[in-house]
Amino acid sequence: MLINKYWSIRAGVTDLKFKILEHLQITINLLWAILMRKYICFLLALLPPLSAFSSVVQVITDQSLGQGFLYKSKSECYVVTPSHVISDAKNIKILAANRKYYPANIEHRFDIDLALLKLSDEEKICRTASFDQKINLSTLLKIYEEGVLKGKLSDGSTKQIKVDISGVDETEYLQIKSSKAKNILKQGYSGSVLYIANQIAGILLEVDEGSGYVYRADALNSKLKSYFNVDGIPDNQISQHKIINNSFSGELSKGSVAEFKFQGEANSPIEFFSLPSSQNVKFRFEILDRRNKVLYGTTYLSGNTNRFAFTPKERGTYTIRLTGSGGYGDFKFGLEQWAHDSELRGEGNVIDPGDEFSGRLAEGAVAEFKFQGEANSPIEFFSLPSSQNVKFRFEILDRRNKVLYGTTYLSGNTNRFAFTPKERGTYTIRLTGSGGYGDFKFGMQKKRVNSND
Repeated sequence: MLINKYWSIRAGVTDLKFKILEHLQITINLLWAILMRKYICFLLALLPPLSAFSSVVQVITDQSLGQGFLYKSKSECYVVTPSHVISDAKNIKILAANRKYYPANIEHRFDIDLALLKLSDEEKICRTASFDQKINLSTLLKIYEEGVLKGKLSDGSTKQIKVDISGVDETEYLQIKSSKAKNILKQGYSGSVLYIANQIAGILLEVDEGSGYVYRADALNSKLKSYFNVDGIPDNQISQHKIINNSFSGELSKGSVAEFKFQGEANSPIEFFSLPSSQNVKFRFEILDRRNKVLYGTTYLSGNTNRFAFTPKERGTYTIRLTGSGGYGDFKFGLEQWAHDSELRGEGNVIDPGDEFSGRLAEGAVAEFKFQGEANSPIEFFSLPSSQNVKFRFEILDRRNKVLYGTTYLSGNTNRFAFTPKERGTYTIRLTGSGGYGDFKFGMQKKRVNSND
C-alpha cells in the first residue's frame, strides 16, 4: 500500500515537472518572439529611407491595365511587371508618381510570369528607384504576419491595402489576403508591390478567389542579378549614402578645432551622445550645413554626459565642428539614427478607428498619419504611456491642408480629446517636434454619441 502510494506521488510530481517545463518553454518562445520583433524594428530604424515608395507605377497597354515598379541598373531605367499584364501588347506606357506617362518597350520575359520593360531616356525618374533588401526576408516573415500592398491608381495616387500573410513558401511564393473584407483583392492588382515593415517583400503575380500570390523579393532579386550579371549585385543595391551608426573622437585644447562630416536625410533625426572620457575639456559643439550655416550649437564639458537629437532639413553632407574653449583633453561621441522620414511620413502611415499609432520624434521632425473621417462622426484621440518626453504640436488637417485642430502636447503626459469631421474624406494627423526628443503613442476610436442629446 505504501509502495503504491509512493509511486503514485512520484508520478504526480513527475507530471507536474513536465507541465512546468512545458509552460516555461511556451513563455521562453513568447519572449524570444517579442525580443526578435524589437530587434528587427531597431535594425529597420537604422536604415536609410527606402525611396522605392515612389517607384510603384501603373502599366497601361492597348489590351490591359496592371502594376509594376521601377528598377535601375547602371544608367538604365526599367519596370518590373507580370508578363501577363503586357501579353502581346503593341503599345505600352507607364504612369509614374509624378503623374506623367512614359513609353516602354519589352526588354525581357523571364521563365515565370514576370517581364522587364525598358524606358527610353528617362533615367531621371529612376534616380531614386531602390530594391534594397537590408533585412533578410525570411527573418522578417518569422516576426511579421502582415504587410501593405501598394499600387498606382489612374490619377497618380497610391492605393494601399493592408494584408495578412496567409501562406509562406520558403523559396518563391507568399500567399496574402486582405485584412478587411471590403478591400478584396482583384485581378487588376497584378504587379502591385508588397511591403513588410517598410521593405519590399515581393510582387503580386496572381489573384484567385480573394487570395493573392506574391513572388518573393529575394527570389526576384536573384533573377534580376542573373539577368544583369553585374558581379552578382545590381548597382542599385549598393548603398549610395552612409548609414549613420558610428562614433567620433579626438583631442582638443583651447583654440583647436576638430571637424567630422556625416550624411543627413531630410526629416530623419539623429541622436548624438557623449561617451566616457578620462579628461575634461570645454568645447563648442556645432553642426553646419553645406553652406557653413550653423544649425545647432552649444557648449559642452567632455567629462559630462551629453545627449541631444538633430533633425536635418534636407538631404546632404553636414559638418560637426568642435572648438576647444578651455582646458585640454579627449572627447568621444556616438551618433545613431533616431528615426527615418520613411517611418515618420511613409505611405504606410494609414490608420483607422481602433488603431494605435506611434513613433519617435525630435525637435524639427514631422510625423504624419492619414485616416478616413465621416461627417458628424466624432473620433476620440488619447495618448498612451511613453517612456520618454518630447514636446510636439498635434494638428489635424483636411485634404486642402487647412488646420482644423491644433494644440501642443508633452508625450509623457495624459492627453485626450475628440475631433468631429465636417465632411467625409481623408484627414491628416501631423505631429511636429518642438522640444527634446522621445517616443509618442496615441490611440483613436469612434466616440459614442448619446442619442438623447
